Amino acid sequence: MTLEEEAKRGTMARTLLEHELFIETFSVLERRYYDIWRETDAADTEQRERLFRLSTALADVRGHIEKVAQDGDLATRQIEDLHGRRPRMFGPSR
Repeated sequence: MTLEEEAKRGTMARTLLEHELFIETFSVLERRYYDIWRETDAADTEQRERLFRLSTALADVRGHIEKVAQDGDLATRQIEDLHGRRPRMFGPSR
């Protein structure tokens, strides 16, 4: 994948992470899984494990999208460095 493609994917991921429906969806699901877990009987390990897997999967989805956004930020900085549009923090490279 080119730097430009990675930067574009990062922008799309960042837009998704900041979209109000995405934020609402994750918030609602996280709260729902927690509330259901809290109401389960301590002996109901099957239901508790199911809720744990759902919560973990939800975190994995968010984590993947966050990684794509971070990779896109890095790609954007690399593009800016290549084109000389970003000031160097510690002087010219050697």
